[in-house]
Amino acid sequence: MTNLEVCMALLEAIDQHRLAPGCMAACCSARPNFCVIDGDGDTLDAALFDHDVELSSSRAPWTAQEVPIFCCDRNGNMEDDEEKRKEMLSWYSRYAAVLFDVQQRLFLVMIAVTGRTFRILRWDRSWVVMSEAVDYATSCGVHPSPIATSLKCSGRTLLLFG
Repeated sequence: MTNLEVCMALLEAIDQHRLAPGCMAACCSARPNFCVIDGDGDTLDAALFDHDVELSSSRAPWTAQEVPIFCCDRNGNMEDDEEKRKEMLSWYSRYAAVLFDVQQRLFLVMIAVTGRTFRILRWDRSWVVMSEAVDYATSCGVHPSPIATSLKCSGRTLLLFG
């Protein structure tokens, strides 16, 4: 599957199965002009949004995202390649920095889907905590699945603090 297909399938599953209570999953509108994050632009900006956000042409405003979702297969396995790990962390860091500046946040939670794995990243202004990579394809039979649990926690957090 391509990055776009994986991202669209994930967004559809989140909404169809109501995995993030109080949120909707959608693609984002275009990034702000000052926001140069990834040079090759091979990713699709998607996120969890508050249900009250208005969509324009089926996309939500980039600046309204609550939990960014990245679908990217270019890094393969970050654990095995230090350069790829640095490149991806730098990319996530630039994205987080723009959201911190635009939204005046104290912390930010991201979901990064890379190939068959996903990670949860929690940023504040001084640090990032990154979960281990979880293979969502083989963990789907586990109840509750790790990605579903992560999404439900994100949705509940937004309901409480959003």
